[in-house]
Amino acid sequence: LYSSIERRIAPIDSVDPEYIHLISSVNLANAQYELESIQNPASSLYFFGAIVVRLTHLFSSNKVNLTDDFLTHPEKYLLVFRISLILITFISILFLGLIIYKYTKNIFQCMFLQAIPFVSFEILNSSTIICPENLLVILMVWYIVLLVILTKGFIKESKIVIYFSIITGLGCATKLT
Repeated sequence: LYSSIERRIAPIDSVDPEYIHLISSVNLANAQYELESIQNPASSLYFFGAIVVRLTHLFSSNKVNLTDDFLTHPEKYLLVFRISLILITFISILFLGLIIYKYTKNIFQCMFLQAIPFVSFEILNSSTIICPENLLVILMVWYIVLLVILTKGFIKESKIVIYFSIITGLGCATKLT
């Protein structure tokens, strides 16, 4: 699968921070808790990356261990990590539109709220690289979903507090600065 995707997509020009995030994710996937990045926590990104790395190694059907495969094919893991972040963002924005339409029945409000992540040039510029900001965009989308559900009164406030706490905790663990 990787080789067919690699032939269709232009060569990846990776930036150094991507490798730091990827190496920390590989360390977590190997149950080694030495994180290589000390710039910001990015813990949520690393746990997500560890799951992606594990699944990538599992489905790449290699007989070598994860570390050797990663050292041999780091761009494969970068590509899958990038695609998975984009896919999760897409699914979150799609779900945002469905939830907003379900509770408001207003198509224009759905389209407006779905366009919010694309207003900032900085977000668009970094949307295809591995960085904590991408995960924060996903969390922002879920904040909007919860705010709409809260304002429409379709869920108990006690449950909303738990959901907001989880998203806030993930956001703080992703980028505290």
